Amino acid sequence: MAQPRANDKAYRLELICTQGRIVLCRSVATVMFIHRGEFMTPVENHQWERVQLSEEDRIAGQHLSTTEINQVLQARIINSLLEPKDPDLPPISSGRDGRASLEMIHGAWESHRLGQRAPFPLKDRSHPLLRWQSSVS
Repeated sequence: MAQPRANDKAYRLELICTQGRIVLCRSVATVMFIHRGEFMTPVENHQWERVQLSEEDRIAGQHLSTTEINQVLQARIINSLLEPKDPDLPPISSGRDGRASLEMIHGAWESHRLGQRAPFPLKDRSHPLLRWQSSVS
């Protein structure tokens, strides 16, 4: 449906894996779906299952701005580091998780730069966009 301007508050992340797909979407509320097995479109209603997000992962029933949502989530992350409910469990967002997320982003850029799959872990840890820029100039 055509809109006079872009909706910059919505996003969609789709992970295409060897054994299925996971789709995470946010427009009005965050929802997640999983499809196990070979690809079939959600329009055809083939085996897509809605994944119920845990209360820690969503802010249900609240109409908050993006800034307020970020503040709530950041507070939860900080509290999990400073005052964990269970000291034996890892924090909600660890440095390892952040590093792995950044490597996946860099891997996507590296794959696009190379025009093929990028193997993990990445051998070259320098920023792929800077390498791409320097190879063009």
